[in-house]
Amino acid sequence: MVIWQGEPDDVSTFQALTGGSLVCDSLSLVRELSRAVGQLNQTGYLLASYSLEYFQTDTLAIIPYVGERFLWARLNTGSIPEEMLSKSGFRRRDYDDEPYNPKEVKRLFSSLISYSENTGYPFASVYLDSVSIEEKALSAKLIWHAGPRITYDSIKFESPVRIKPSWLAAYLGMTYGTPFSQRDIDAVGARIRELGFVRLNAPPRITFQNRQATVWLDLAPRKVSQIDGIIGFLPNEQEEGRLLITGQFDLSLRNLFGSGKSLDVQWQSLKPRSQLLDIQYEHPGLFHSGLDFLGSFNLLKEDTFFITREGEVNFAWKPADHGISLFSRFRSSSLLSSEGFEDAVELPGSADLNVDYYGVRYEYSSLDAGTFPTSGIRGHLNAAVGSKRIRRNPDLPAELYEGLDLNSVQYIMEAGFNSYWRMGRYLVLHHNLRGARIINDRLFLNDLYRVGGLLTLRGFNENFFFASDYLLSNLEVQFHFQQGSHLFVFYDQSWLYYKVGENRFEDYPSGTGIGLNLSVASGLISLVYALGSSEDQPFSLSLSKFHFGYVAKF
Repeated sequence: MVIWQGEPDDVSTFQALTGGSLVCDSLSLVRELSRAVGQLNQTGYLLASYSLEYFQTDTLAIIPYVGERFLWARLNTGSIPEEMLSKSGFRRRDYDDEPYNPKEVKRLFSSLISYSENTGYPFASVYLDSVSIEEKALSAKLIWHAGPRITYDSIKFESPVRIKPSWLAAYLGMTYGTPFSQRDIDAVGARIRELGFVRLNAPPRITFQNRQATVWLDLAPRKVSQIDGIIGFLPNEQEEGRLLITGQFDLSLRNLFGSGKSLDVQWQSLKPRSQLLDIQYEHPGLFHSGLDFLGSFNLLKEDTFFITREGEVNFAWKPADHGISLFSRFRSSSLLSSEGFEDAVELPGSADLNVDYYGVRYEYSSLDAGTFPTSGIRGHLNAAVGSKRIRRNPDLPAELYEGLDLNSVQYIMEAGFNSYWRMGRYLVLHHNLRGARIINDRLFLNDLYRVGGLLTLRGFNENFFFASDYLLSNLEVQFHFQQGSHLFVFYDQSWLYYKVGENRFEDYPSGTGIGLNLSVASGLISLVYALGSSEDQPFSLSLSKFHFGYVAKF
């Protein structure tokens, strides 16, 4: 049995904080009473306490004590800079006739130390001095010792690695002469993972000499540059007696010139008279600044219908696991032939047009690895506004353009969320959800997104579908049996929609299958078998897609 003894006010205060009814279990009892004392301390009752007294084997007396409440009379901040106090969250009114709160004082100390170590003073200290109490009113002086001001000297490697130290220092925000920041050190792991071509084996080691800091990194190179290609020869149905050459070529180069630059080239020609060329160049730490530059060019020739050229320039700022970027995207598309439209009464599904987009992108990543991650999330959100201009085609009747707004505003919104969840030692659940939308009163086929193929919707040819609005879910269960190698089963589900002129399309195509990624000494072997189903394509083994690839890494 538990009984309360002591001053009635003290008893009622403790009963209110503990709920009044306590079980006679010593561990739970002490935990509840200690929590009550902590709450009282945080509201200025610094002498609050309790004692326990056993009368008999089944009777326990609790004797609480609340004591007097202590208030702040004044906290003298001395010569501490006002900017530092402000950015540390200090407010003078919190220390003027307000209850003394040890937790709040601890938070202030922590904020001041954090501000100091991120502005070049990693050896700063802070404490209270000249503490006095008069009639339960507390006065004190806040003392801050800055210690020596530390700047970065250089980055050095524990073992040889093909990276320019000056470039890496700029990329990590640790250039010579800039103030030391613990925040920079804490972000090294995430920033190195973003690079992909190198691995951080151990936390950074810091040495200090002559008021300068040298950052030592234990890095190991990773084989991430890739080359992959396939070529096929088929009978040419359009020209009898001649062969049709199809193929695909992928080149991915990382850490060019030891300065983190990357180049990606993809070429595809998987059906007659159609080609895709995609080139991307990334330059992190542009001019030894905190900005990353990304440039890309895409060319798509769709049979004899149209050809589209698209370029983008992107400037990104990525301090750690998140980033924001501004981009400009230029798109130009032209009809390849006007044959068959001489007597048309409405514009064809494709048109000659230009669109200039200007937008912003936000991204976040907490993946545990740049390639073959097994845990974490990654997401992005794009929004852009564009000026669209429809060009008159001299080979089409002029009256087709009457009443058509040749100049308009076009919007795009794009989002993606990629997650990896460990379900055990070997199993990983991977879900990739993405979607996009183009907004304009008059869209054409060569305005639209292309969906289908190994990287988007498996079980269909590359760029098989058109869509102005789409939502795509890729779900995989992966069995990882060695580093960089896994078996997987997948299910892809999508919703696709567009309205071009009077033609409206909506479908829910899906794909399912199995695959294998096998990491070998010289590269990666990839096998994927997929079945696709849509409104016009039933699930059928005769329509299945089999992709075999060997990616050489160097």
